Amino acid sequence: MLLAAVSASGVWVAARSARDTRRLAQTSEKEVVVLSQQVEVQRLEVEAVTRQAEAAQAALRSSARPVLVDVPYGQTGEPAQDYVQIGANNQVGLSPWMLSVELSEQPLPAYYVAVPVRNTGPGIALMVETALRVDPDDEPILGRLTKAVVPPGERTRALFIIPGLQDERRFARAEAAILGNNGSGRRHFLVDYSYGDIDGGQYTRTRFEVASVTPLGTTASWRVLRVLLFSGDDGEPFALSALQ
Repeated sequence: MLLAAVSASGVWVAARSARDTRRLAQTSEKEVVVLSQQVEVQRLEVEAVTRQAEAAQAALRSSARPVLVDVPYGQTGEPAQDYVQIGANNQVGLSPWMLSVELSEQPLPAYYVAVPVRNTGPGIALMVETALRVDPDDEPILGRLTKAVVPPGERTRALFIIPGLQDERRFARAEAAILGNNGSGRRHFLVDYSYGDIDGGQYTRTRFEVASVTPLGTTASWRVLRVLLFSGDDGEPFALSALQ
């Protein structure tokens, strides 16, 4: 009898120990689940804060981003005429605020191409470079700017000088594009403006597709037909206007 009682007591203790072990295991599993849920909530909170910070930074960058576009045709400013000195006794008259292409034969043949641009963005534009091309992959003809720092609402103008005797091949290609006798039946060229914001970031490139809107054989009337905006050196624009 004593042996049976001891055996029964041992079985009861073992069964209770097993129940306690199961309860402990279940409790531990619940704690692990709760802990995992807490970790997930914290992860989501961190992601939300990160997104808010990124959105705030993007808004801050946008508030300082310059955007260069064309000066509308017919919109003028002061002075009404500007002159570029060539040689000792010759000048070429150009409109500061209108796109113009002039050929001067004195003292040496050269094309003078003036292309104004305005800053419509909220930030100051720090100009890096301006270049004229006959085709997108063509060797650029670098220009000089009347203003290298362009605050919001203000303008600058690029001047490209294409001399005939210094680089006959380039002059011939440019002249063919300007006169429209390059086989395309169009008088056209491209102008790029490269610039950044006041912190030297947000590098942007504005491209003008320029063409004459008058028939071949008549006096050319030049217009910016389309404006394209590129981020950095990207090959595809992130924004572009409709063809005019």
